[in-house]
Amino acid sequence: MRHFQRSYFCSIWLIAFNETFMPAGKAHILNPTAVVWHEALMGRRKENIIDTFYAFFLTVRDIENVTLWLDNCSAQNKNWTLYCFFIYLINSNETALKTLELKYFEPGHTFMAADAFHHQVEASLKRKGRVYDFADFVDAVQKARRTSNVIQMILEKMFAWRDGTSQYKLKKIIPRPYLSEMVQVTFSRGHNTLTYKTSFEEESGTEINILNAHDHKHGIRKPENQLQYRGISSERKRTLLNKLSPIIPPLRLLFWETLPETVNEEPLTDELYFYEYFLY
Repeated sequence: MRHFQRSYFCSIWLIAFNETFMPAGKAHILNPTAVVWHEALMGRRKENIIDTFYAFFLTVRDIENVTLWLDNCSAQNKNWTLYCFFIYLINSNETALKTLELKYFEPGHTFMAADAFHHQVEASLKRKGRVYDFADFVDAVQKARRTSNVIQMILEKMFAWRDGTSQYKLKKIIPRPYLSEMVQVTFSRGHNTLTYKTSFEEESGTEINILNAHDHKHGIRKPENQLQYRGISSERKRTLLNKLSPIIPPLRLLFWETLPETVNEEPLTDELYFYEYFLY
């Protein structure tokens, strides 16, 4: 907003999110992929984040073996619902995946390849100067790097992913698996189980069956699509329009005028960390 005469602060912002999938190493064949959305489309619950993983994997569906290095954040990258999704994905016909490995950065890790891309996004936003709507934001992310791919979340890409674990089974497993102790988790096609390690020095991991009896026997079914966007309150939408109408071009107002609304706007969960941007 540095080009505008007026300044408006947090009471009118709309939060935009960017979940980045960044190739590691020099001999990679993939390009950076940014999955983007804003809070009127969906929040950042577990099922929302799984939607971003799903959208990404569908773009690399022909790759058979994938290793993901993830930030060691228990809420975002370590939860049973996410692991149930990966069991579904590895056994589905939607990708050619044969093995999927999750490896978690150890405590003390301070830099990830995605950090450099996020810096490029910030630089692209500064070059753009005025970000009037979500399309402007998407354009800035797309231009952050010549080879970057951008996936915009829409309702057709949002699903009601669920936790199919059996708490009874988890309590009976000896030693009991704790998410906080896992440093590597592997999923293999043809298996409704996962194998985990608590140390990278382990030669072989521990295979466990976490699914309820029905899902383990018959496989996890793809859930139904979400029926509606998250939305924002009508009052908040009116505030946005009243504040923005005098300072942005009429053409850009269409985005704000068509934002999905809801009667009861749920607060964004704060246990998950994401690279956030604010649209004004």
